[in-house]
Amino acid sequence: MVNTIRLWSGNKGERPSVMASSGPCLLSPEGVDASGEPARAAGRAPLILPVPAQRGGIAMLLIPDGLDGRLTCNGHRLAAGAHLIAHADGLAWEGLRVWVAREEAPTEAVYDPEVHGPDVFCARTRSRLRPGEPVVICPGTATTECGVLYRAAAWMNLRCHLCGFNPGGEAWSPPQRENGELDDLLRLAAQPQQ
Repeated sequence: MVNTIRLWSGNKGERPSVMASSGPCLLSPEGVDASGEPARAAGRAPLILPVPAQRGGIAMLLIPDGLDGRLTCNGHRLAAGAHLIAHADGLAWEGLRVWVAREEAPTEAVYDPEVHGPDVFCARTRSRLRPGEPVVICPGTATTECGVLYRAAAWMNLRCHLCGFNPGGEAWSPPQRENGELDDLLRLAAQPQQ
């Protein structure tokens, strides 16, 4: 299952704005384009593709040859090519700052033994699910895939028994600026003395 990712983006000094995406996202110095058109610009600009969770990664970052070493991930320069991006990674390029996080939302479905497996039990009630019955599939947490099934009526937005996913919990957001960051100190130092 491909992740839905949540992206926060903003230019230096701006408060980051948030969007969710299950498709490709094109980066540009002006911001993030998740309109579905980014595939046409592939090869000229960095592209973020949500992927199934693997080895801690939630998305693939494709960097064209012309941008070799010009993007950073968590402060480290990246070479051209494909890079696996993990939950809460921060990217920077020409003043644009982007944070990538896994969007954690349960999926509503109908129990189908051919899709979900035969003889499946509700994780909360421990009773056997019947074909065609409405279910909720736990998404897991930012670091753990889950996929356990609950009867829709038994889900009740409670914490998952298996992975600890809490649908009422706060979603991850980028770190807040600390008072006295270097930019602020440099700006203060540049002000004329009175």
